[in-house]
Amino acid sequence: MPVDKITRCVYVPPAFHVTATEERQRYDEHVNDGSQEGYRRFLEQTLLPTAAVLALRATLGRTYEDDAVARLVAHCEAVLGAPADGSAAGSVVAANANGCDAVSAAIADAARLWSQQQQGGGAPATTFCGLDFGCGPGPTLSAMMLDRLPWIRSVALYDKFYFPDESVWWDSVPRASPARRPRAEADATEDAAEAPAPRLYDFITATEVAEHLSDAGRELRRLWGHVRPQGGILAVQTSRTDGIIRRPLVSSAAVSSSACAPAATTPDAVAFAQWHYIRDPTHVTFFHAASFRYLGARWNEQPGMRVAAMFLCGPSVAVLVKA
Repeated sequence: MPVDKITRCVYVPPAFHVTATEERQRYDEHVNDGSQEGYRRFLEQTLLPTAAVLALRATLGRTYEDDAVARLVAHCEAVLGAPADGSAAGSVVAANANGCDAVSAAIADAARLWSQQQQGGGAPATTFCGLDFGCGPGPTLSAMMLDRLPWIRSVALYDKFYFPDESVWWDSVPRASPARRPRAEADATEDAAEAPAPRLYDFITATEVAEHLSDAGRELRRLWGHVRPQGGILAVQTSRTDGIIRRPLVSSAAVSSSACAPAATTPDAVAFAQWHYIRDPTHVTFFHAASFRYLGARWNEQPGMRVAAMFLCGPSVAVLVKA
């Protein structure tokens, strides 16, 4: 399989991609039962770090200036772990693999604090709206979040096969009546009046989705464009190649000299060939930690797309906070 030397992504050539019908048949074979404890614990890999960021936003306040985003990032680092690369801005944080209980306790404490704030009759409630992208036929993560996090107001669902609701991407915009404006003005603004505005979410989750995307970079950028600025988050769960057996590629000193340089390790060819993740014919893109660093660097070059922080939580989850 081809390996991108910069992003460290491994791609399945398009000639080997399955058809949409075959892809749907494969998904229908999956047994993802929300009542199974094992599956719920699997999804907690995304739920816990996502909930931690949302908990901090809910208790610190919803409106964020640059300095408040920085404080949010500092709080997240305290909960999720120390910066792995030593940088202050756009830090990559590796969560403590044994810290799930601590994160759960922090979330529970935040929920109690949030409830106390509501009972105290203070400022209006801070609540959030999210999108579960690629939720599958039995949405489970969204149900878990609504059940455990009182500040979640709603979670929209999208799946190209099971919930193909294109309205989740757009806000309805009332069209101004052309009859009330001069004809020339009405003609000039008619198209703009008809165009809906992109819908923004406080958080978007994509669990076990990215590996299925044939143009993952473009699709993740589209999702990032629907994340609300000043504290919104995108959480992506996909098993990364840096999570399997590795061998040295370049020195850590060489890597630290460039933000976009390849990571210091690459999957061993034998280990990769034996990796269960590549045996699913619908898996066509395999990410590395460097892949997310590269995306963050590219998005930072685009107006309104800057990444305030990136948290790499274990070998499968990346949580990006928008500036």
